[in-house]
Amino acid sequence: MRSLAATATHHTAALLLARAPMPAELLATGESTATSHIAAWFATTAGLLTLTALITSGYAFTCWIWPFKPCRYCHGTGKRRAPFDIRAVRIHGRCNGTGLRLRFGRRVYEYLRTEQRGTRR
Repeated sequence: MRSLAATATHHTAALLLARAPMPAELLATGESTATSHIAAWFATTAGLLTLTALITSGYAFTCWIWPFKPCRYCHGTGKRRAPFDIRAVRIHGRCNGTGLRLRFGRRVYEYLRTEQRGTRR
């Protein structure tokens, strides 16, 4: 029986040696499964660029529809507890008590928009 480290090394080597077949190789072998064609298409540069464009446009759409996200420090409550007094609560300073923060993508969009207009303060 192999040890866990030897098995992990064997599987890692098998993954490194395996490669996705290119579309010309698929046609030559006569293989016609849909998943192999999709895997081969995404292995190409055009597939990776398309996938990157889809993910980027999806995030841009998210930043357009929902520009704010819950504050990660106060977990969207807008309140912060004092470290030694359990009952003492005050407004969280990073989100000004709203519990919302501007998304990174929306912040970049606003910066580029103000730079283009030349209305930066």
